[in-house]
Amino acid sequence: MTTTVVSATPPSAPGRRPLGQLLRAYVALTKPRIIELLLVTTVPAMILARRGMPSWWLVAATLIGGTFAAGSANTINCFVDRDIDQVMRRTSRLKAHDEQNECGIGDRVLLMETRPLSATKRWRVVQVLEKAK
Repeated sequence: MTTTVVSATPPSAPGRRPLGQLLRAYVALTKPRIIELLLVTTVPAMILARRGMPSWWLVAATLIGGTFAAGSANTINCFVDRDIDQVMRRTSRLKAHDEQNECGIGDRVLLMETRPLSATKRWRVVQVLEKAK
């Protein structure tokens, strides 16, 4: 079933989450796919600038530093823009997979991003926070 979600906010007092789920959530904040695109363009640019292969230490340091810099910038962006997500049309309504078939339109739910389940569905319902009135 496809459920339209009005708000995808976390619960105000979440319980203790498993460590793996918590680590995946932190990694997701860094937007690893965006970082990957930045790093893929970094090495060729270094090779062109050097007109040959730069030292492996320089490449490794640049890639590691670039990963941390881009990841922290993406995380700060997520924090700063968290209030805008509810206003933006693209992020205020999401299609999510509801295995238990317990959600209705307008329910507030906790979502987890998953692999693409269809052309428009990349989320699954973890918990119903508040039923629509």
